[in-house]
Amino acid sequence: MEDLQREIFNHYAEKWLQRNYKEVFLGERLYSNEKKMLGFLSISMMASDEEIQQHKDDAVFREIAELLSKLSEQNLQYLEQLFSYRKQYVIDCFNQKLQEIELLIINEKQVQINQIIVSELSPEKKAEIVSRVKQGCFRNSRKRDLVDRYNHIQSELQITVQLMEVLKPQSLLEVDFEKNNNWVDRVAFLIYKPEIVNQESFVIYDEWDDFPLKWSLYYKSVPEGRLVFSQYLKTKDLNFYYSNYEVHTIKELEQVTTNKFLHKNVQDRYPLIKEALENYQDQRYASTVLLSLSIIEGLLWDLSKMIYKLEGKIYNDHGIMLDSVTGNVIKENKIRELLKRTEMKDYLYMPFIEYFCEELYEERNPIMHGRDIKRFEKSNALQKLFALENVLKEFQSYNEKQMMKLFEQFDDRAKDFFRKIKE
Repeated sequence: MEDLQREIFNHYAEKWLQRNYKEVFLGERLYSNEKKMLGFLSISMMASDEEIQQHKDDAVFREIAELLSKLSEQNLQYLEQLFSYRKQYVIDCFNQKLQEIELLIINEKQVQINQIIVSELSPEKKAEIVSRVKQGCFRNSRKRDLVDRYNHIQSELQITVQLMEVLKPQSLLEVDFEKNNNWVDRVAFLIYKPEIVNQESFVIYDEWDDFPLKWSLYYKSVPEGRLVFSQYLKTKDLNFYYSNYEVHTIKELEQVTTNKFLHKNVQDRYPLIKEALENYQDQRYASTVLLSLSIIEGLLWDLSKMIYKLEGKIYNDHGIMLDSVTGNVIKENKIRELLKRTEMKDYLYMPFIEYFCEELYEERNPIMHGRDIKRFEKSNALQKLFALENVLKEFQSYNEKQMMKLFEQFDDRAKDFFRKIKE
């Protein structure tokens, strides 16, 4: 047992030291403008080659690329203006989405709001009263799915704005684009579509709502995610996704079942995960679906119990779920209530919660109770393995975050140690 504990400690200690090593050395060795330039270039790698190729004929894209290829102090100001315009366009798209959802939430109070707007009150008083009415709508809405979605998009807007503000075109003067011509199209695409700084900016596209596998992109790289979504936009077909990720997911799940650093409850399920994989590889798709659904739900309950044990959230002292908004106990001890009403929703990717509670949960009951025997095709079995992979990665991510917190107390001493090595 001591050997295993030492091995677990060393595993996470190495990850933490690597992160801090980069932070200290990059932080001290690079000048401010060099950091900004590297930030610009690294973020430009988030676009896939296919996506860039699709937009190369656009007039604005070509104009930006032309400016970059002959970048100088003289045309920098115009490039900055173009970039500012493109960033504002992204913000406007986010706000439009937020307005659409807000209208659905405040629909029942819209008549009252309109009456306030046309009243003879001062503009300031009108704004104050309308704001209070809207806040009440959000607080008391029975459309909690919409409220959660609104909050999610608002949060991603803030993140996107922060990331876009990091990008400073002036830092690009450090790059010799004539000698590094391969960077021109990538950087031009980032200025042309600055929303690529955040994969969650997909929400600004109308087609994103209809993309059935949005939940599966969370642990994909940004270029991968953008490629998958752009392929879907072109074909409206998911076969390319299945064929591209089938082998990858099987390998990932096989590797997970050898991971000795995950929680014991997860490791106890390794034989079941192996069996689900064997069923799939032997084309026993009905068995794959049934077993995967059971494992996924069990893992989600396990994760909630771990969060309670470490952070005291989700449940009260008697092990009863608590509503994250009201603080009241939740009488129905169901997985849907856990994911949608407790603080558990803060630990999972919102599209996955929507997928589980709307599609996965709705098909779970008929399948598990024997009423539906038509959803046992290969594609559905593979989707369940995708979902299982995502849940296991949630466990891995939570494990790692908690371990990193333990090492934070060593932060100052570790940085001093790195400085001494450098000297």
